[in-house]
Amino acid sequence: MRNSRARPEVGTFLVATDTDDERLFVGNDLADAERAIMGNTEFTVVGNVRPR
Repeated sequence: MRNSRARPEVGTFLVATDTDDERLFVGNDLADAERAIMGNTEFTVVGNVRPR
């Protein structure tokens, strides 16, 4: 997942269940989310704006 933006008042930006072959979570603007990712993931996480 790349270059996405959380909408204002979003709870969790990404809920991951039953995923496989996870790759990149890069360049996302998560400032308006309460939390970035829920679930067990193995994404390579780089260059994201973190939730406030």
